[in-house]
Amino acid sequence: GVGLFAWLQGRGIAPPVLFGQLPRLFGADVSIYPSFGWTEAMSHEDCHKIAVEVGIPWGHLKPIFPTAAGRINAERVSEMRAFYGQEVVIILGSGITKPGTDVVAACKLMVDLVTHRVQ
Repeated sequence: GVGLFAWLQGRGIAPPVLFGQLPRLFGADVSIYPSFGWTEAMSHEDCHKIAVEVGIPWGHLKPIFPTAAGRINAERVSEMRAFYGQEVVIILGSGITKPGTDVVAACKLMVDLVTHRVQ
């Protein structure tokens, strides 16, 4: 995992480089990293820096999308959209596979939320 390279106490690769610049250099369309809001995630500040880095002009390299990933569910969609804006990929969290979850209904709700059909 990327944890070995992550920025920790001044060592490793800074998140905007690891999740912003490197994916663009390698030709990615999206950068997936653990968004803020849970214990193993990036800070608000790091997430903001990554989101800026993936979208700023950089020679011939095209912008890519940041993510809202890691424990994302329907309750967090409006929070992620408020933070990242329209240019974000929202990754539905693994909680959707919990026993008793109506996966089809959960997916439809997420589509409705990200397309502003419901608030």
